[in-house]
Amino acid sequence: MQIKVSIFLSTLFLFTHFSLTTSLIDSSIVVANNIIVTPLTNKQIRIDTPLTINSYSHEKQYFNKLPRCDVNKNNQLPRIQLHKLISQIYTREMQSLLRQKKLNIGEVWVIKQLMKFDFTDSLQQLVDQQIKRLYDNDFIKLVHSKAPYYELSPIDNDDLGLKRFSSYMLAAVGIPLEKALSLIDEFTAVNGKGYVLTHQYLILVWYEQVHQEVYDGFNQRKQRILQRIYEEQQQAIAFSDLFAERLAILLHYGSPKQSDIYQWLCLMTTAYIVNDQWPLYSHTIRYDGVSVSGTPGVNHTNVLALLSMRIFLSSLD
Repeated sequence: MQIKVSIFLSTLFLFTHFSLTTSLIDSSIVVANNIIVTPLTNKQIRIDTPLTINSYSHEKQYFNKLPRCDVNKNNQLPRIQLHKLISQIYTREMQSLLRQKKLNIGEVWVIKQLMKFDFTDSLQQLVDQQIKRLYDNDFIKLVHSKAPYYELSPIDNDDLGLKRFSSYMLAAVGIPLEKALSLIDEFTAVNGKGYVLTHQYLILVWYEQVHQEVYDGFNQRKQRILQRIYEEQQQAIAFSDLFAERLAILLHYGSPKQSDIYQWLCLMTTAYIVNDQWPLYSHTIRYDGVSVSGTPGVNHTNVLALLSMRIFLSSLD
């Protein structure tokens, strides 16, 4: 069974429809006539077909024309160039974020993680405004510690796909505690992929945050899931919203190799340069026999990318 959605999927905090029209920051990075300069290798690459939001849905077709980023650990110049580029993108996209009026719970939660590295009054004001707007959301406890817990109810055996997924995710903010632990155990015991895999890790993080306790039984599972996220990310050949989600998790909670970090950041910045924003294209998520297709919103990708960029920049301070 396949369901297509064009509205925000509140369960996954993924699909929104926002557009962002901006102009290029650094003219030294992109040359006219569809020629780009890659940030690490400093090579000029001609793109036969301009990469636009519409054409980017076939990401592999175009990204295969770009060189893979080879980081020479003995050469600091590429890293300096990448640092400058990320600083520029970070400043620009932070300004864009602060102009947003409607964010979802998942995006607000990522911003709260970002504020651990870059606290500003403007970000705090944005978070406060969104919490007030979202206070009736079932997941509000995730971003507001004084909000009530969600009262869990038994999962209906007839529930399939994302409806069942939602019941599992609510366990992170739910009570009674025994029911929450049982649901989380059931959800994280299977081998997920893609967004399901990242949310298997996040539900464990969220449970510890919301309930303010570390459940010893989940420690090994967290490490196993994080390792699988790492392995998926190592296989990625192009930037995407899922790429950004995995990257943010790995930089925030893991210890990736420096060579992998620079490879991933190079792919991320190249995608931004070519599209002059974070690219949009359709994703399909399959869970419990049901497929859902939709377009991740720019805000979702942006907050994840901002978190990754801020962690990277903070590591160089």
